Order: sequence, then structure tokens, then C-alpha cells
Amino acid sequence: MRKRLNGTLCAYVVILLFTSLIFYQSFQLRYLVSKIIPLILCIMVYILTFAGMIVELRAIAKKQRREIVIDEDLGEKVKKPAKSMLECTAVVYILAAMIIIFGFLVASPIFVFGYILYNGGKLKTAVIAAACITIFVHLLFNVLLQADLYHGKLFLFLGW
Repeated sequence: MRKRLNGTLCAYVVILLFTSLIFYQSFQLRYLVSKIIPLILCIMVYILTFAGMIVELRAIAKKQRREIVIDEDLGEKVKKPAKSMLECTAVVYILAAMIIIFGFLVASPIFVFGYILYNGGKLKTAVIAAACITIFVHLLFNVLLQADLYHGKLFLFLGW
């Protein structure tokens, strides 16, 4: 009996193909500083995609639809479908777009702040995490590695 692949699994394959193209193009860049961020993002997408594919293949093998059980206010349990592949990988592409536009040091705290709030975190936690990630990125790249982080097209356009 042959099992039929669903649309989510096909989306994973398409994401892997596009990410592989970006990965290959990143290796064609001349300097390590230019390569590092696209390669890190590609590796993150690979990890998320392969993890999603494993979950999806297990669900197909068990013939179960992935669902999340959520307790409502009145104690009722409601089954809702798990997050789609587009929603799960969109965060990585949003981060990549923010890095291109605003630069790495500015995009990191904005992304962390928004990601925590989007996933139901508290405002105080989001602010503290965004501040910590900014300090960590600055210390790691600017101080320890002495690498000049990408400033973003907006700031390059403004002359900063």
C-alpha cells in the first residue's frame, strides 16, 4: 500500500530546495564576513525543516493529523491544528529580511521582542530578552570577534 504525501511535506521539500540555493550562493561570496549570516540562517532553516519533516512523516505513518489540545477558560478542551509550515519558517525569513533592511544589531532585538510577544510571552520578558540579545550580539561580534556587522540597507542609504 503506497502512502500519499501531503501538501505540508511538499512545502518542506520546496523550502529545502530554495534554502539550498541560498546556501550555495552564500559559498560563492568572497569574504567570510559576507558568508556567515546567510550560512547561519540556512543552517537554522535546515534544522527546522528536517525536524518538521520528521514530525510530518511520523504523523503520516501513524495516519494521524497533528493537533494541539488547548484548555479553554471554561475547562473545555478544543483541538486546533498545529502551526503550518509557512508560519514556522516565516520567522526565519522575517529575520533575514530585517537583517537586510535594518542590519544585524538592530534586527536581532526587534525580532526577539516580536517573537516572544507573538508566542504569548510577557512584555517584561520580551524587553529583557531583547536587551540581553543585543548585549550578547554586540559583545560576541563587535568586541570578541572584532567583526563589523552588516549595518543594513536603510542605514547605508542614510550614510551611517
